This record gives sequence, structure tokens and C-alpha cells, in this order.
Amino acid sequence: MHNNIFIKSILIIFLLSRISPSQDLADITTGTFSFAVDGNGLVYAWGNGYLYGHLADGCSSGDCQTSIPIRPLKGEYSGTTYLGDNSSNKIIAVAIGYQHAGALAADGTVYGWGYGSYDANGASGHRTTPVKVLKGEYSGTTYLGDDSNNKMTQIVFGLNHSLALGEDGLVYAWGRNESYGQLGNTSVSNKTHNPVKVLKGAYSGTTYLGDDSNNKIIAIGVTYYSSYAIDNNGLVYSWGKNENGALGDNSTTNRTTPVKVLKGAYSGTTYLGDNSSNKMTSISGGSYAVAALGADGLVYAWGEGSKYQLGQGDAAGVTDYHTPVKVVKGSHYSGTTYLGDNSANKIIKVDVGSSNVAALDASGVVYTWGEGSTGSNGSNVMNDSKPLKVNKGLYSGTDYLGDNSSNKIIDITVGQELVLALDEGGTVYSWGRNDYGQVGNNTTQPWPNGFSSPAQIPGNQWLE
Repeated sequence: MHNNIFIKSILIIFLLSRISPSQDLADITTGTFSFAVDGNGLVYAWGNGYLYGHLADGCSSGDCQTSIPIRPLKGEYSGTTYLGDNSSNKIIAVAIGYQHAGALAADGTVYGWGYGSYDANGASGHRTTPVKVLKGEYSGTTYLGDDSNNKMTQIVFGLNHSLALGEDGLVYAWGRNESYGQLGNTSVSNKTHNPVKVLKGAYSGTTYLGDDSNNKIIAIGVTYYSSYAIDNNGLVYSWGKNENGALGDNSTTNRTTPVKVLKGAYSGTTYLGDNSSNKMTSISGGSYAVAALGADGLVYAWGEGSKYQLGQGDAAGVTDYHTPVKVVKGSHYSGTTYLGDNSANKIIKVDVGSSNVAALDASGVVYTWGEGSTGSNGSNVMNDSKPLKVNKGLYSGTDYLGDNSSNKIIDITVGQELVLALDEGGTVYSWGRNDYGQVGNNTTQPWPNGFSSPAQIPGNQWLE
């Protein structure tokens, strides 16, 4: 097995509200393994399961991989056989970390599985089927999210730590905390499978991050060892490891409680998002690179630049930035200077993986930039620090993925040298690394080969 470490930090966007009942998939996320949720709430998995049960199918033999989607087992989920098969409590979102993963149910409870040495899966030890995350400091009865008045609304998983966001606006964290303070509770020691509340730090609340009911936390994100949150005012907070300036506070000092990300190239006063006309709306992290999306449609990035992920063009392609910079437009986006600066075609989602970044514009077209190993840029270009459109591959467009206005791309997610995209019809396209079958089209290719343009995951696999 290759020890390339991946974290998938995804801001969970609940596509159930955006997708019609006739469409097949409601959420996607990827790493060296992938998950999808269909419109009925059933979960599908494919790719690398290795030793720790990443695919939640009960396998821990050392050869747990599949190149077509399978259904994870239910474990402690209150269904019949498979995760999500209880129509009264569908799975609505999935998240992936390094070698652990999890799901969020409609009732607000959270499930975890996979690698458990640092308890980030919500248990003590590895789990090959889902376990229900205990409540810890959450004011429920037994499990995180089990109070119907304070359900969990988002989950994101880092290298060996996990975050969940409650309806109360508070952030709950569990897993590894050693050395860096990524759980945000002033500690730099220990680990826990019992969620703790993130302390307020620089947030203007009383005790905990998000505890001002007039300014709740609305979004969360992670990198390998760092954590992020956005409040209702649009400000961004960060804590944990600050390697390569990943916390965006113009330092490389680790933080055990939240600090505010400085504005950098953003047109505010002091902090990123402090212009009420241009709040930050979402955030995503990879290894040590981070990107936030503004209401203006521009992408703001900071942290590690060595993998071209900050999108600064050739002159500054591999430079680290300790405060946010604006991603340049490249030659394919029809704006003026920066990606998203055409008000008629803003960027509506950005997602950061281990070595590259993908962005989706309002017209449904996908752009990528970064290292692009194994074809994960989808444009036949590697090591590019400027956004380029992804080639159409097996998508039924003209030249680029999403350029058919009758079937736009509506979601994207980036993993370890792998990208997935979801179209309006519910079809998933994938490209990049495929040594474990993670492209999901019933093929495998030896490292470092992969798919350099989008393949299509056969639709009938969702019914198997």
C-alpha cells in the first residue's frame, strides 16, 4: 500500500433539497475510497478498504477493495441490513478522513467507522461497520445529535480528528488532539471518542464557538491537523496545526483555540469575511492548503503552495501564503482577473484535495488546478497553478465537463488524486488515481496510472 496521506475535508452541502426525486444521488465524497448517497438515503462505497474497514462492509482482510459500488452494512444504524435502508431515517450526508469515514442521518445522529487508533471514528479501536458516536459534551441523552431540538447538521473528517456542527451553532470535535490542538479545547494532549465543545477563542461569544444565538457557526472544514469554522457574519476561524500558514493568521504558530483568519487580499477591514456585503460562505481544506468561497463568487486560498493549489499562476505557483490570496482566473474562465469575478457566472463551490483543487461555476462547468498526479486535473495538464476546465470525457457535452446546459454539473468533491462530479441527472463522473478501483468503473490501474478525463460510473451499479 502507498502511504500517501489523504484527508477529505468537505463542507457538506445537502443536495437533497436541490435534487428532484427522480435523480439518483444526493451526496458524494471521496479519498482513496468513495461514498455516495442516493435519493432514498442508501449509501454506496467503492475503492480502497485496506485493513481498517473504510468501506463499512465488515472486511478487514488486507485486500478490502472494490472497483464497483457496494452497500455498506448498517452496524449500529437502526435499519435492516444496509446503512441508510430505514426510510424513516435516511442518510443525508457522508464524510471521509484519512482512513476513517462517517455518515449523518436525518434524525441528526452521526455514525463512524474505519481506522480508530485515535478515536476519530467515534470508537476506541478500528471498526468495520458503523458505530454511533456518543454524546460526550453534547447535551443530549446518549448519542451526538439525539436531541430533536439540536440535531447535527454537518460533519467533516480530518486526518485523525472529526467535527460536527449542531443546530445550536456549536462545533463538536473528537479524535486526535496531540501536539496541535485541533479539537479546540486548549489541550495539546490525549485523544477522545467523546465529542468536546470547541471553545470560543477569538469568537465574540460567551464560552464556546458559536454560542451567540445571533451569530451561530454555519459551516465547518478541516485539513490534516487543523480545523475551521464560518460564523453567520461571514468571518472565518481556525485552530490546530499552523504548518505552511494553514491557519491564515500570518504566522506558523499552532493554536489550541480559534483565531480569526486575516483578510490578506480580501477587500475587507481586518479579517476574512468582515465586509457584510461579501461574507464567506464555505470552506475546504486539503493537506495544508485551504480555500474559502466568498459571496462575491471569488475563491480565497492560503497555506501550502508547493502543490500549486493556491492558484496564483506561474510566477507564484508554489509559494506558501500565510494570509488569503485570490485565485487567478486562468485562461478558461470568462472573467476579468480572478476566478469567479464574472457576476453572471460566479463560482458556487470549491473543494480542496490532497494535491489539487476543483471549483464549480454557476453554469455547471468544472475547473481544476494543482499537482494533478494520475490525471486528477482532468485537463491533461499537471502541476498547473491556474484553473483550467476539465475535459468532457464520457460526459455528453461539447468540449468540457458541465458545458451541456441541459445537464449541468451540480456537485464536486476532491480526494487523494481523485475527483468526483455529479450531474443533474444523478450520474457520477470520476477521474484520477485508480490503483484501488477508486474511479469506480470496474477497472484498476497500477500506481501511478489513472484516468486523465472523466469516466462514468455505470448507473445500474446503484441498484445492485
